[in-house]
Amino acid sequence: MHTDKSQSTSRPFEVLLVEDDEADVGIAKRIFSSANFENKIHIASDGVEAIEFLEEKLENSADPVVDMVLLDLNLPRKNGLDFLREIRGNPNLRRTIVLVLSSSSLEYDITKCYEAGANGYLIKPSGLEKYSEVVESIGNFWVRHNMH
Repeated sequence: MHTDKSQSTSRPFEVLLVEDDEADVGIAKRIFSSANFENKIHIASDGVEAIEFLEEKLENSADPVVDMVLLDLNLPRKNGLDFLREIRGNPNLRRTIVLVLSSSSLEYDITKCYEAGANGYLIKPSGLEKYSEVVESIGNFWVRHNMH
């Protein structure tokens, strides 16, 4: 039996994009704004800013902090792997879905991310069309079908 879990209309699916490349941020914003699921995207340019954002949301809201983090690995101040380890160590954040979206295809990076608790590792696609396909697949699985 196939069950299609429709997204609740009470609030959008919230995504924290942790990305320091302005071009990639712009592309992600455009794609998420045209995605066929209701979403709200927050941007942090490094791991320190992302932790501060999550901690502030924890203090000010009873709702989930964010539904998903899309995380680049190569970030200034606090890299993606250190960010991932930090939130997995926080009992209030450890269940947050974290998908690494990186240009690195090194086995070392992939293994370290999964060992640190990443829910998925995606190679950052080149080009708007391929990036759109990735966002659509994220929406199909994590928003519509995954129980969270």
